[in-house]
Amino acid sequence: MKHYIIAALVIAIPSIAVAADFNHDRYTRSRDGHKIIRIDVGGQSATVDELIERVRYLEQAVYDLQNKCYDMPQVIAVPEEPQVVWTCSVKAMGDAYYGQGRSRGLAEKDAMEKCAAARGNSFFCRMAECTNQ
Repeated sequence: MKHYIIAALVIAIPSIAVAADFNHDRYTRSRDGHKIIRIDVGGQSATVDELIERVRYLEQAVYDLQNKCYDMPQVIAVPEEPQVVWTCSVKAMGDAYYGQGRSRGLAEKDAMEKCAAARGNSFFCRMAECTNQ
């Protein structure tokens, strides 16, 4: 977690510049509606009081950024893929044998094995027809 915070600060601190105009609105709204500090690039000359105020705003911005980093989820959840079920049928001498599996190959193998087990051999167990619906 410390690496995330350090990386976020390394990226964010150079982009946080001091504000030159102290009369404008220092806050803006984020996408989720939270109030965040807006930092603008400042001028070259400033009084001690202005610099103190700038430092306070920068400290608040860094504090808010740290809180945002701590609130980030530890693990990003990857949505599970829907389980596809394949069904295959093998017709041999008027009989049908069915197999199922997570892939076409597994379903076809299951159907062929059932056909071979029922018939004693796999001589007539050919031409599997498969679907995944």
